[in-house]
Amino acid sequence: MGRFLTAVAGIVALMGCGDLTSANGELGRVNYALHTDFEVEGPSLTETSLLAGHPQVIHTSPLDSADFAQEDLITHSVTPDTGVTLLQGEWVSGGPWNFEVLVKTPGTYAFETWLGEELHDRLEVVFDAPSTLDLIAWARAPWEENFEVLSRGESVEEGTQVAFLPIPLDAVGERIAGNLFAELEASESGMIIPGANVWGVYEQSIWASTSPSSVYFINAGSVDISLTDEPNAVSAVWSFSVTPSTEE
Repeated sequence: MGRFLTAVAGIVALMGCGDLTSANGELGRVNYALHTDFEVEGPSLTETSLLAGHPQVIHTSPLDSADFAQEDLITHSVTPDTGVTLLQGEWVSGGPWNFEVLVKTPGTYAFETWLGEELHDRLEVVFDAPSTLDLIAWARAPWEENFEVLSRGESVEEGTQVAFLPIPLDAVGERIAGNLFAELEASESGMIIPGANVWGVYEQSIWASTSPSSVYFINAGSVDISLTDEPNAVSAVWSFSVTPSTEE
């Protein structure tokens, strides 16, 4: 069985596709926002759950523009902090207003933003672990430029590239906000080659990544592709029928 680890979170781009879920803090001073690569059903961070088990970048911004002048005094904390990993400052892009949080245990947590020694704002959120994963797949036929949404049961031609997006669902089937890293497996390793996304080609180097995850089907036949959220022990499987190439 072929295996390789791939990050499915993608590059966070607030102006790109996906969804931006946010809420103002209880003290009305800070807006907290989370970008997700898929559409989130809850309109607010307080009305949806956040994904546990994977790092999530929280983008914050002051509701009073005058607070930007005091950004050097801004820090963040999460309570309770047991089983929580928090990165901020120089460890997170976007300046002191952003922080990255990894919560291992589902439950209710509070994001706290501090201005020096004073609590500037706070927001209570719920972290949850998925019960199942849903899969979205996009396919690019050989020599085609565009990807098209792929439906389950559709066959693909040998040489097709397929990109995957796993969506975490809670116990009642609602989407959980946040992005995850998933391990991709193929039941027949000789059927696929993992894709690499080339962002830039230069004389000195190439800028590429295996995230988001994709595969090229290099042989005809049948193969199962599974993506697994290992921290939360849930998987999704897509069965493919690959037809021989029509290229001469």
